[in-house]
Amino acid sequence: LGGQLPSHLPIFFLILPFLVGGQKIVISVVIPVFNDVSYEVIGEMAGQTLLFRDRTSYFEVQGFNRQLDLSWEKKLELDKRTPKILGTTASKFDFTLFYYFRHKGRLKLKAHKYDPAANLRDSITIKTLPTFSFTPSFEIIQSQDKSKVLIYYLEKQEEFQLMCFDVDSMELMWEKSLAPEDYYREQNFGQILISNNGQLFFIFNKNNFISRKKEHFYQIYHYDGTEKGMEIMDVSMKGNLTYDSWFSVDDLNGHLVAGGLYSEKNREKSVGYFYLNIDPKAPEDHQLYFEKFDLEFVANFMDRKPKKNLGITEAELKESVIRRDGGILLFAERV
Repeated sequence: LGGQLPSHLPIFFLILPFLVGGQKIVISVVIPVFNDVSYEVIGEMAGQTLLFRDRTSYFEVQGFNRQLDLSWEKKLELDKRTPKILGTTASKFDFTLFYYFRHKGRLKLKAHKYDPAANLRDSITIKTLPTFSFTPSFEIIQSQDKSKVLIYYLEKQEEFQLMCFDVDSMELMWEKSLAPEDYYREQNFGQILISNNGQLFFIFNKNNFISRKKEHFYQIYHYDGTEKGMEIMDVSMKGNLTYDSWFSVDDLNGHLVAGGLYSEKNREKSVGYFYLNIDPKAPEDHQLYFEKFDLEFVANFMDRKPKKNLGITEAELKESVIRRDGGILLFAERV
C-alpha cells in the first residue's frame, strides 16, 4: 500500500506466507492515517515491516514485528524548509528516501539512506535546479532490482528532464534532456522504464487510431548512459491498433519486451493479444507476433456466449511477468 491520501482512511497490513498444507494470515491492527499527507510501505527489513508516513508537520518511520504489532517509531530529520517527499526505495539492508525543497529560490533534490532502524547512514544532494517560476511535477521510477532510480519532470510541457541515480553508490549516473517531436501527452505517452544497469526506455504510442494515411506504431527512445546519445526505434504494429499494452525490461537478456491486447478496426474491443521483443543492439530484427482469441476464451472472459463480432471489452492489463526465456505472462482483468 502507498500513495496520497485524499480522504480519511485507515490502513492495515496483510501478510500471506505460503506454508505446506495451508496458508497463514497475519493482519495488523488498524493504522489511522486521517491526517497524513501520504504513506508508503517500505518493506521488510531485519525482521521488521517498515512504514513511512508523512505526518504533515513531521516525517516518521514505524516498525512492525512479525505479528504486525507496532514495535517502534522514529521521526526523521530532514531539511527544515518544507521538504516534499518523492518516494522511497529499499534493499535488504537499507532504504533510501528521496525528497526536494526550495532554498533561496532554487530547488534541491536530495537522497537520505537509512539502516533498518531508521538511522541516517548517508546523505547527498542529487541536483540543484535553477530558479523556476513554478514547482515542477517530479516523477520517480525504480528499476526492477531497485538499484537505480529515475527522477524526471516535464519542462514547458515539451521537454523531459531526466536523471538516473545509483542507489547503491549514492551517485548521479547521468542526466539527459528529451524533447520528442509532435508530443501530445494524452495521445502519445506510453511508459518510461529504467533497467537494472541504468538504461532508459521511453515509449510513445503513435497514431493509435483508425486512419488510412497514418499507420499505428511505437516510437521508442533508448539511452544506455554513454556518450553515444539517444537512439530512436520505430516499431510498426502492422496495421493493427493497440487496445492496451505493458512494456517491461528483460534485465536477464538485456531486451525490451511488451505484451498487450490489440484491435483491428474498432478500439472498443480487443480481438487478440500480441508479443514484442526488441534487442536494443539490433532493433531492426525485433520479434512481433499476433494471436487471435478463440471462441472459448472470449466466452469465459465475457461470461457469455459471444456474438458474431468476436472480441473482448472492458479489459485492462494489470501486470506482466517475464520468463527466463524472454517470454511473458500477461495478467488482464475485466473492469
